[in-house]
Amino acid sequence: MSQTPYEFGFLEECEARQLVRVKIEESGEWAIVGARDRPLFPLVVLTGADAPYCINLYQNGHIDGDFDTYAVLKCGTDYEIVPDHTGPCEIGVGQKLKRSGSFVLADASQYLLVGTRGQKGTRYFDILTGKLHGEPGGSTAWFAGWTLWSNLMRPIVDGGPLIRFPRGVPDLSLRSD
Repeated sequence: MSQTPYEFGFLEECEARQLVRVKIEESGEWAIVGARDRPLFPLVVLTGADAPYCINLYQNGHIDGDFDTYAVLKCGTDYEIVPDHTGPCEIGVGQKLKRSGSFVLADASQYLLVGTRGQKGTRYFDILTGKLHGEPGGSTAWFAGWTLWSNLMRPIVDGGPLIRFPRGVPDLSLRSD
C-alpha cells in the first residue's frame, strides 16, 4: 500500500510553508501556512477571488470561525514556486509590477507580493521561510507571473505545475512540438 502525500489536520498543527487546501467561504482553496510570530499567524491564499492574499489567523488572538471548525488537507512542503521568465519582468524598482501576485527576487530571498484581506496594502511573503516582511531592499527583479510546482502531481507528470499566476496562463511544459 502506498503512502498518500496528504493528510487532514487543523491549521494550528501545520508547520510553516505547508501547502494546504483550506475552506474559504464555500470552496477548498490552495494556501501556504506562514510562520507564526504572535500576534501574527499568516495564511497566504493562492487561489480563488482576489488571490493571492494573506489572512492573519490570529486576528482575534486565536484561530476561530471556519479555520477552527474545519480541518485542512495538508499537502506537505515538497513544492517550489518559480517566476515566469517568459512574461513581463522589471529589474530594480518594480513600479508597474508592484502589485499583488508579483514574484520578487531580492538578493538571496524570494517573495510573493500578497494583498491583505480586510485591510489595505500589500505584504511580502518570504517563500523560503514563510515570514511576512515589508518591501525588500537591495537588488530586485519583479515578475508578473509564477508557477507552483509540486510532486503531488507525480502520478501525472514528475513534479508538475499545480498553480499558475496569473490564472489562465497556458501550460507550455507539457507541449510536444
